[in-house]
Parts: sequence; structure tokens; C-alpha cells
Amino acid sequence: MTRLQISVFMLLSLALAGSMLTVVNYRQQGRELFIELQTVRQQLDEQEILRSRLQLEQSTLANIARVKRLAIENLAMHNPQQVLIMALPAADQRQPQRGNGS
Repeated sequence: MTRLQISVFMLLSLALAGSMLTVVNYRQQGRELFIELQTVRQQLDEQEILRSRLQLEQSTLANIARVKRLAIENLAMHNPQQVLIMALPAADQRQPQRGNGS
């Protein structure tokens, strides 16, 4: 082998070794990113489960029958027996009071 062939062989060997190290590095980064992706997906699933539980709890706590029962039991509230609605004229529509001159 001539010196030129040896130099070319060494140069190609170094290029091959550099390429192999680059491939190994990118594969490792890919693995790390995949693990991070799986972790984030698991956290997302946990957050979705928590959100569903909170929505269920909110709907349970806001249930009208439950609120009414708690109002009766804990606050001694009750429904009014009779309802009387009166409409009063607005203040600017009332007739002024007249004195009887005494």
C-alpha cells in the first residue's frame, strides 16, 4: 500500500468511526426522548383521571336535591308556605301627598 492509500484509508476509518459515534449518540437521545414522552403521557393520563373525578365530585356537590337536603338539615331552612307577590309603582310614578290645610 502506498502512503496515499494509507492516508485515504485512515481518513475514511476516522469518518466511519465519527459517523458511528454520531448514530449511537442520536439513538441514545431518541431513547431518552421516548422515555420522557412516556412519562409525560402517563402524567397526562393521571391529570385526566383527576379532572374526571373532580367533575364528578362537582356534579355531586351541586346536585339540587343534595343542596336542598343540606339546607333543611344544617341551616333549618324550609320552603315558604304561601307566596305573595306585590308590584309597587316606581317612586317617580307615585302621586304626591296633599296636605289638608290645617
